[in-house]
Amino acid sequence: MVKSCLPLSVPHPLARPLLSTLFRYRLASFPPEELDHIQFLGMVDGSRWAQETGWTSRHTMRETIRAVLGE
Repeated sequence: MVKSCLPLSVPHPLARPLLSTLFRYRLASFPPEELDHIQFLGMVDGSRWAQETGWTSRHTMRETIRAVLGE
């Protein structure tokens, strides 16, 4: 059974030590280093590369997802 939870704002200076302690005692499922991946999302736009190389995809994103899901 999954419980719904409300988000909890934690100031960044407290987040890493708190998560480190939780991870050490296996109360959190990911290490504190993962905070950087959550806090600083990276976005990549390949449109310029596609335009300059003339590349086009053979399948749409929807087709790719359906193939992965086995639909």
